[in-house]
Amino acid sequence: MNIESFIKIIHEGNGLFVISLIVVVGLLCAFLAKKIKLPSVTGYIFAGIILGDEVLGFLPIHSLDNFNLIYSFGLGLMSLSIVAHLNLHKLRNSWKRVASIAFFQVSFAALFVLTGFYFFSDYNIPTILLIAAISVS
Repeated sequence: MNIESFIKIIHEGNGLFVISLIVVVGLLCAFLAKKIKLPSVTGYIFAGIILGDEVLGFLPIHSLDNFNLIYSFGLGLMSLSIVAHLNLHKLRNSWKRVASIAFFQVSFAALFVLTGFYFFSDYNIPTILLIAAISVS
């Protein structure tokens, strides 16, 4: 099998093949990320960037449109794993620090974006306020 026929199979949208390719490359990159002492999520993100339309073009956007349910399920699993590692006892002891960091991070992010767009762009004030509010998230 040459590379052209491989890319043709992917672009035609063979769902099982696309999912297996994503899983195999994702697990390989996660393993390599663990070897260099990075979180496995970093490896998954790197695999997505590599396989995506911008770098190698193996997984074009139109072939991934049918996988919205899988995206939602994956995001749910990631959220569940994050919550499973959350230690509420430690969070109760440090809520003042967490609240102050969150407050200042939100304030400075919005202020920085607001100031930057106000002085260095041609957008009107409502649009700048909207962009600043989005930057908080």
